[in-house]
Amino acid sequence: MRVLAVVRSRGHDVSLILAGEGDLRPKLAALADELGVSAKVVFAGNLDQQALAQVYAHAAVLISPLTGRALSEAALGAAPIVAYDLDWQGDLIETGVTGELVPFRNVEALGQATLRLLDDPQRARALGEAARARALDMLDPVKLNAHERATYAKLLGSA
Repeated sequence: MRVLAVVRSRGHDVSLILAGEGDLRPKLAALADELGVSAKVVFAGNLDQQALAQVYAHAAVLISPLTGRALSEAALGAAPIVAYDLDWQGDLIETGVTGELVPFRNVEALGQATLRLLDDPQRARALGEAARARALDMLDPVKLNAHERATYAKLLGSA
């Protein structure tokens, strides 16, 4: 919500689509009201894979603070991504190569990275395509199976 407010205050006429359900929805709705952006927020609820694929395909920027598997799905959809540097997200998102990675809970950095992508749609699309290529490589079933077998062999060998 805070990123949306910053981005809109800088002249970008964008909306925010929030996918998923959870206990934070009332707080997020209240924050949207407080920041004066509630008319530009869509609480889409839980979306199926087909609907999410459509969102990813048309997103100017996908902001990924805590998305888990959805980050991979967004990358496969070639969405330009801004993500927190948390857990495994840095394995997929590399600043300036496959998206923008910012420090965890740094909302200002999240907003600035989002603005950079909105200000340069051609670069944003190129980063999205690079994220797709990396995700396809990372999620290659042959490579994943080989990695899993090697990990089990290593664990069993040390036991």
